[in-house]
Amino acid sequence: MEAACNAISVDDWESWPQESNPHRSIIIGDPQIVDNYSYPSRSWLELAITKVFSDNYLHRNHNIYSKVLNPDSIIYVGDLFDGGREWTDKVWLKEYVRFNKVFNPVEGVRQLRQIPGNHDVGFGNGINFDKYSRFKAYFGNADEVVLLGNHSIVLMDTVSISCIDNDRISGASSKFLRSFEDPKNPYKEFPRIVVSHVPLYRFTELQECGPLRESKRAFPVSRGNQYQTVLEYELSQKIVNWIRPIMLFSGDDHDYCHIRHPLDKSFSNSHEDYQFQKGDHPGIKYTDEITVKSSAMTGGVQKPAIQLLSLWNPENKLDDTWTVNNKETKKVDAETAETYLCYLPSPYQPLVHYGITLAFSIWWIFVCTVQIGFGNRLNVTFSRYVHKVPKMIRRLFKKDIKSIGMTYLDAKSNNKFEKYFNNLIDWEIEPQRSWKTFLNNCGVFLCITFITLLYYFSTI
Repeated sequence: MEAACNAISVDDWESWPQESNPHRSIIIGDPQIVDNYSYPSRSWLELAITKVFSDNYLHRNHNIYSKVLNPDSIIYVGDLFDGGREWTDKVWLKEYVRFNKVFNPVEGVRQLRQIPGNHDVGFGNGINFDKYSRFKAYFGNADEVVLLGNHSIVLMDTVSISCIDNDRISGASSKFLRSFEDPKNPYKEFPRIVVSHVPLYRFTELQECGPLRESKRAFPVSRGNQYQTVLEYELSQKIVNWIRPIMLFSGDDHDYCHIRHPLDKSFSNSHEDYQFQKGDHPGIKYTDEITVKSSAMTGGVQKPAIQLLSLWNPENKLDDTWTVNNKETKKVDAETAETYLCYLPSPYQPLVHYGITLAFSIWWIFVCTVQIGFGNRLNVTFSRYVHKVPKMIRRLFKKDIKSIGMTYLDAKSNNKFEKYFNNLIDWEIEPQRSWKTFLNNCGVFLCITFITLLYYFSTI
């Protein structure tokens, strides 16, 4: 992870002046820490192992990107928990403590964690008021504007505003959104960036996610028990046309998606309205929406990622000369804000390496203790060819042995060398087949491997 972060130089994607001092944020998508509701079919042991590895993957990455990338703030787009909406207060508090261990406070870094997801409190009319109040009591109110780098970061509780049956849940969120209908809203003094858990409605035949999305299927537009993959169309139009953000970040889907919403084109699905030209201004002609990839190894994506955001607005440039970027790149930019898709290390590659080593080692023990006939034949064949190596080296270099530093291949010391060499390549095969020896050796080896694995993976 540290090598991956070091490989991402801000000079490679930031285009600010050399003397600039931008505000840098990291946007975290759907950590969704594993709990008993995540994999109901798994045994307690399987679930415990999954928790250990997934928690440590999140925690290790959190500490390293906080150290190496040195962000000023970290913004979470919701779904902090997996079964948060199901838990009793007693269990929820334990999971809250666990979450704070995984994403521990970092000195000098502001963490904005108040946006709820449907896994935290539910969605729309399915939200329980007590669970909703509990989340806000510990994480804060999501419906607020935070000023970062001369930008208005609009944090929206879009799962609650979708509740039409209970004004106690949706009332504050609706009022907050309506305040942006007023052109004199003071937060419109700066360029706006919206952060929402649920993505905005889109016409999938007109608004494609681009090549950086892992899934080759169109973005899902559906709903079910306690979830909805996109907001209602009318609500989505209010968000983009009232707030008029230059960028909008969403989560929930777990996979990357970059689309553009035309402004002032409500109820239009004309192909022409979704074509943008060089010189079109974000916040005036369109809004870039980026659905952030999941940062978890259990998020269902092969390559977890975080989203980097850089804000530089020293002169309070508002709707000035903006640029249109190529959707096939990992960078999306405007004149005062740039964002970059940053992949995290593969969570499964180390486990695959351990698995291959483990499988080969167990096979080797089997050959030496049970399949002894094959083991002896393999030993003889291997020794026959490997014993020729010293002679081949001597023949190849002849009188240059001393010049290449291989004095141990000199004829005088050859016998001593071959003695050690034989000890190295000749392995001991059991005289008789012994399943007991096989099981004992496998048990010891498995324990050592598992302890080593836990030691290097555990950071909490």
